[in-house]
Amino acid sequence: MNLTEARMQKARGRLEQMKAAGETITQEHNLVKKANANPGSKAKAIAAMCYQCFGGTEEELPDAGWKEEIRGCTSPACALYQHRPYR
Repeated sequence: MNLTEARMQKARGRLEQMKAAGETITQEHNLVKKANANPGSKAKAIAAMCYQCFGGTEEELPDAGWKEEIRGCTSPACALYQHRPYR
């Protein structure tokens, strides 16, 4: 068993323990909330700015397909254009 398989096995075991204990795993998909939770992360700040540019706020998600819109951004004058996520 290699290191990756061992880690996956450990993660699966932990997941089973959490399920048995009735715990749930939640993952935040709102990039503004992620950036606010990690104020030192430049990457998260850039992603949040692009997310906001396409209509996302801390309270609501932008329209479906926002990742593709960021990928296809047509604002090369934006200072963050070369650093945008989902390229």
